[in-house]
Amino acid sequence: MQKIYASHEDVDLSIGGSLEAHSPESILGPTFQCIIGRQFLRARTGDRFFFENFHPVSGLTKAQLAEIRKASLSQLFCNNADFLRDIQTNAFIFPNIRNVLRDCQTLPQVNCPNGKQLRNDV
Repeated sequence: MQKIYASHEDVDLSIGGSLEAHSPESILGPTFQCIIGRQFLRARTGDRFFFENFHPVSGLTKAQLAEIRKASLSQLFCNNADFLRDIQTNAFIFPNIRNVLRDCQTLPQVNCPNGKQLRNDV
């Protein structure tokens, strides 16, 4: 890059950010991690319809939020795969010492007002 640019200040953000050394266990360097993290935070806090943002008219009650927070991708898999008996608590991370396999029946269940279990039957 020193051969192409006269100064480091001439490097465009997209070029410099894409060539930045990646952080451990990431495809991004610290600059893009910061930019993307801030953008997601602003999108979340700026959206009055985001389910965790309290809004007197469209917001959810504390009890409703507590039930929603029980939901997980692991539980979704368990509810929709008849063959699945055990799964790691966090479905996004491979099973390890901190993310052990658990019986699907032991994962928290969302209590639906109509008494039905959440399931994606067609």
